[in-house]
Amino acid sequence: QGIIGQEIGMVEDSVGYVVYNRLMRMLYEHNPVRDQVAGTVESIAEITSDTLYNCHAAFYAPSNMVLCVAGDFDPQEIFDIASEILPAEKAEIPETDFGEAESEYPSEVYHEESMEVSAPQFYIGAKVTPAEHGAPLQRQKIVSALALRTVFGSSGSFYNRLYAEGLLNRDYEYEIDYTAGTATILIGGESREPKKVLDEIKAEIKSVAENGIDRGAFERAKKASFGSRLRGLEDFDSLCVSLASSAFDGNCGLDSFEILTQIDVKECEDFLTYNMADAKLAMSVLNPIK
Repeated sequence: QGIIGQEIGMVEDSVGYVVYNRLMRMLYEHNPVRDQVAGTVESIAEITSDTLYNCHAAFYAPSNMVLCVAGDFDPQEIFDIASEILPAEKAEIPETDFGEAESEYPSEVYHEESMEVSAPQFYIGAKVTPAEHGAPLQRQKIVSALALRTVFGSSGSFYNRLYAEGLLNRDYEYEIDYTAGTATILIGGESREPKKVLDEIKAEIKSVAENGIDRGAFERAKKASFGSRLRGLEDFDSLCVSLASSAFDGNCGLDSFEILTQIDVKECEDFLTYNMADAKLAMSVLNPIK
């Protein structure tokens, strides 16, 4: 338990983890994404060899897995090799249980605590209801990524204006994270005035609602997204991960190119104004100890 306690302590002392985990607990009341991934010393101490064997049997069965191969090969040969190794009987695919349904709104909108950091760290987040499994989910993922890239990307006017004003620095990130049946918009980084950053984000979303997204910025973000996806085809590891992930989502990752060309600016505007409304935003701040 001493070694386990040290490892868990290292996680709990991580600045990024502390501010992120607090935000997850503010956003989600039931979903396990709010819980500490590493567990606690007490919960880990209860794990037995039977627990591990049962988990392996339930989740690591071939019927619950996807095999993706990329390269110059004969597909039938790969299929034959896999068929020789895989068991004839299919194991039952486990059903997921992410707890009770979540509200669209956070249970807590602002929280701050102190830690030994050189400057305030923050995460701003909002819950997004994942689209239906299959093609709708794939489209939502592409729309959300494109919308965030257009408005909050590091090459956009929002970030560069706040950078010039000293409200943001290079320690800045944004994404939408699909995990454990959830979808979460995340914007985080370091700022001397985290609350001012939140106010600026709210103002930016209000501007999108009233004036729309700048068409030039949208087209540039769309071309950049298409280019990055195209470059990703050269990385076989990345390609296989993408194909495996989309297989579990019930779609084909290579369809993303066609979907991207179909998305218009109004779809991105609607996504942002609905999912990043003021009442849906939550902020976790980690201040330096005074």
